[in-house]
Amino acid sequence: MTPEERRAIEWDCTQLLARFYRCLDERAYRETADLFVEDGEWLRMGELLSGRDKILSVLEQRSESVAIRHLLSNVLVDVDSPESATVHAYVTVFIHRGGEPAASPATLEHPVAIWSLRVRCVAVEGVWKTQSHRGERVMVRRDVAPLP
Repeated sequence: MTPEERRAIEWDCTQLLARFYRCLDERAYRETADLFVEDGEWLRMGELLSGRDKILSVLEQRSESVAIRHLLSNVLVDVDSPESATVHAYVTVFIHRGGEPAASPATLEHPVAIWSLRVRCVAVEGVWKTQSHRGERVMVRRDVAPLP
C-alpha cells in the first residue's frame, strides 16, 4: 500500500466518524444508521445495538427536549488493509436538557463526559462503513446522570 493510499483510507475513516456524529447531533437518524454495514454493531450507553434497523429504532426514541453535541478529537487511524481500519479517538459530550424541544442556541454549561472510542471501519464496494462502534467513558461529571 502506498503512502497516498494509506492517507486516503485515514481520511475516509476520519470523515466517516465525523459524519456519524454530525448526523447524530442533527437528528438525521436514517443517515446515521446507514453509516453502518447491515449487521453493524454500536455499543451505546452499555447497550449493544446490532443491525441498522435496531440502531435506527433506538435513535428514533431520543427525546426532542435534549440537545447533544459531540466534539471529536485526537483521531488516529490504524490501517489494517485496503478494506479495513480501526479509528481511535476521543469524543467530548455536551448536553442541554430543557424539558421541551430545544431552542437554538441551547444553553451550555460544561462538558458532561469524555469517551474513548474504538471504531472498526470496512470498505464495502468502495464505500467506507462502520462495522463496530464502541466507546467507554474515561471522564464524567459526577453531577450529571447519563442519558438512557
